[in-house]
Amino acid sequence: MDPIYQAYLSIDDATDTELHIRILTESKAILTVITAAEDQIEEQIRKSEKDDIISRPDDTKVQLTTKKELHTKSLYHSKEDCSAMKKSCIKHVIHLKDVKSGATFGELALIRDMKRNYTAVCKGDSEFLSLSKSEFNNVLRHQYEENWQQRNTFIRNQQSFEGASIDQMKSVTDMSDMKSFPDNTVIFGDKTQLTEAVYFIRKGKCDMIKKISLLRTQSPYLRPSLFLSDNKKDHSEFLNKPYGKHTRICRTENHMLTVMSLYPGDYFGVGENLQDTYIITNGKVECLVINSAFFAINLMTDQLDEMKNKNEEKIPSNQNLYLKFEANRKWTEYKKSLVENVVSRKRIPNVTTEEDIPKILTMSPSIPADLLWKDKPS
Repeated sequence: MDPIYQAYLSIDDATDTELHIRILTESKAILTVITAAEDQIEEQIRKSEKDDIISRPDDTKVQLTTKKELHTKSLYHSKEDCSAMKKSCIKHVIHLKDVKSGATFGELALIRDMKRNYTAVCKGDSEFLSLSKSEFNNVLRHQYEENWQQRNTFIRNQQSFEGASIDQMKSVTDMSDMKSFPDNTVIFGDKTQLTEAVYFIRKGKCDMIKKISLLRTQSPYLRPSLFLSDNKKDHSEFLNKPYGKHTRICRTENHMLTVMSLYPGDYFGVGENLQDTYIITNGKVECLVINSAFFAINLMTDQLDEMKNKNEEKIPSNQNLYLKFEANRKWTEYKKSLVENVVSRKRIPNVTTEEDIPKILTMSPSIPADLLWKDKPS
């Protein structure tokens, strides 16, 4: 035990009462246990230093700070009342987000009378419009609380947050925003890991589009064909056939294929592999955008991994996409031949027209026209 403990816990039988002696004796026993555990605490903390993360359920303070570099808002956990932590603690720094022109920050401190526990650093020369608490209450508070309640209601209805506590629900609402996207806009894509935002669709529909390479072979005697293989051997075998050698074409093409459609309640950007894959709006779409740092701050990274795995299970392989593409091509070819057959059978002029054909059979095909038989082969 440290000498300072010995000095404060010395007992003078001539001056201390029996109650005083009992209290000091119990305190001495408690401090003995704490001192004995101090080395174990330091050892556990040193193990955490390898991953540069300290996340303990009993941390008494959560603060935000910045890295030495500019352009970041960062968070670290520390425990100031533990001597072992003072010796070995390192800051866990998390970048929250970049605040762009037109955005606001600092509202929670005014609404909840709480101390701001983050640091904002300017990327360059910046201008700010600063509002006092009374000005904020008169101008923006009603709208902010209305939007906050709207986001919170949506989050509470999501299956992904069923196990979250009330405090976690409030936290994710604080770290979220509602964004609208116009038609035919790329929201997210070509990412292989977690980014700073997770997206939940609140209104509208999105299409997941994937770019895959297909091998086009074209001879003078048959319609062009597309294959998934990009093997050089396949090239040579097709090009070196003894007939029509100089008129054969074999090349690689990129095609954008629709993987699936996403609807309200679906999510993306949770770390799933979206290489060469893009989320594109199909009409006007409204998304709830959640700062991905929320999951690390609230110890919910396991839940984020589960969401990632569910999404990756839904995404088909390139082989399955190609098979669906071929099935769509054959169906389009069948519809085209059926339309021509119906029109060719008309006996009375100007009676049977293409308007008599079901609309589904006359919709614009998604298959390139040169991949379809113009005349049905005999």
